[in-house]
Amino acid sequence: MQRLCAGCCSCLCMLMLTSTASAQRVPQPVGISAKSSTVSHIPLKRAAASRDAAAPQVAIEAKFLEVNFEYRTFMNWNDVSGNDPTVISNQTRNWAAGINFGGGLQLGSLPIWAQAGGYYGTGLETNTTLDDGETIHGKVNSYGVGAGARLVPYNAATFALYLWAMGYYDWDDGDFDIENGETRSENRIHRSLMGDYGVGAVYVIDQIMGINFGISYSGLFDKKNADENIRIKLGLILNAPREILY
Repeated sequence: MQRLCAGCCSCLCMLMLTSTASAQRVPQPVGISAKSSTVSHIPLKRAAASRDAAAPQVAIEAKFLEVNFEYRTFMNWNDVSGNDPTVISNQTRNWAAGINFGGGLQLGSLPIWAQAGGYYGTGLETNTTLDDGETIHGKVNSYGVGAGARLVPYNAATFALYLWAMGYYDWDDGDFDIENGETRSENRIHRSLMGDYGVGAVYVIDQIMGINFGISYSGLFDKKNADENIRIKLGLILNAPREILY
């Protein structure tokens, strides 16, 4: 009997150990797994919140593109185009309209952007009569590409002010009809380096879009240069989405 009781006790102990191990292998309820999954997303949300706090919304983001309508008035166009002893009359149209485009990239955390872009304008005309009776009618289109820098001293969530300086390589492409008994046509291209110095502002109308306005002086500060002009631009600035930037 003692041996039987000892065997029974041993079997009972084995049964208890087996039951305990089986209980430990029971799968967790579905509700607990879902709760754990929810908790695992909390650090990601906190990281996103920290990112947004470290990089507040601004009117001009670290990367941008802009497209603008522009109007230029050429102060010296009439005087320079008619500045010849053989000219007896000279009528001109001294304005041009067109588009300009560009993009910028912020230099680290500085309020300075490197930028590059180009423009196209049309509208300049000249009608000249010479003392030998020859008449010249010309139309000029302007093209330019360049690079420079933009300084943004004020850049808030919905409004920004900025200054810029650009250097442009400029083409003046002119077609001239010359009449003196017979008519002939000539194409003349004038190339030059130009500076462009201005001030502008951005007003945000959407998370990635704003209204862009600016006014600048373009030229060489030379009264004998026909290309000296005042430029006004109005268009849109497009910021890169923040999930790409940060």
